[in-house]
Formats: sequence, structure tokens, C-alpha cells
Amino acid sequence: MPPSDLGPLSISGTRLDFAMSTARVHTFQAKGLLGFLLGIAIVVGITVVIALIFTFALGVGVVLTAGTLVLAALGIGVARVQRRLPARRHRALGSSAER
Repeated sequence: MPPSDLGPLSISGTRLDFAMSTARVHTFQAKGLLGFLLGIAIVVGITVVIALIFTFALGVGVVLTAGTLVLAALGIGVARVQRRLPARRHRALGSSAER
């Protein structure tokens, strides 16, 4: 769409142009209080999407951290069990600590 088709910007309202790929452009205009509320709704919608992205990323980070902690705890548990076993049992398990 050429820039001349957009027309002048209006400060007294809100104009929303929506199009995907080569589809027609759909325009919604609102003036006065409805325009202000539409502008606020768009800003809130964008904020919610960004917040959900960060929340999802944080959730994935927490899950990975929890998994790492569980694996570390299991590793510490295995090391403690191996330390309490007799020396010949270490050799049978393939431990290089007593060699």
C-alpha cells in the first residue's frame, strides 16, 4: 500500500490497520473516548503477550534448574553410597578411587 493511501494521522482518535501478507488492509478507526480506550486496550494486550513470553521463559528456566538440582542430589547420593562400600566392592563397580 503506498504511503499516500494512509492519509493524515489524527491525534484525536485511534486508527488500527491490520493486514497479513498480501491480504486486504482492514482499518478500524475510533475517535474520542472509544479511541482512547482502544489505544489502552492495544497497549495492555501487547504488555500481556510480552509478560507471558517472559513468564514462559522463567518457567522453563525454573524447570531446568530443578532438574539439575535433582540430578546433582542423585550424584551426591551415589557418591556417598560408594564411599561407604568396602574397597573390593569399589573395584567391582569400576571406581578408580582405590586403585
